[in-house]
Amino acid sequence: MKYMKQMCLILFIWAIGEYLSMWLSPIFFIPGNILGMFILFTCLLTEVIKESQIKELSQFFLDHMALFFIPLAVNLVAQTINGDWALLFIITLIVTPIVMVSTTFVTDKLMSMSKKGGQKHV
Repeated sequence: MKYMKQMCLILFIWAIGEYLSMWLSPIFFIPGNILGMFILFTCLLTEVIKESQIKELSQFFLDHMALFFIPLAVNLVAQTINGDWALLFIITLIVTPIVMVSTTFVTDKLMSMSKKGGQKHV
């Protein structure tokens, strides 16, 4: 239940930021989420909102922050290689065996040098 209260508080501040953004847009444009973060920051500094009022939800968001960036990263990669799927596939088919063979060759050489020299550390 405390997560719901904290979420409602944060969403309320976000909504105020969105409303201010629409109201201020003829003068200058600042995204509503940025205004909301500024309002939340100001409320925390002036202690209108206590840290304890949003602590658990904030910690949850911080603990799972990486999950929030996955859709953004997938979309960025998809846009970057858009139309180049065939080329990427061909390059992968060619480069993978080259890497495997060269890794095998280097490992064999290092192992034979290690046996000849009697060194245990390479």
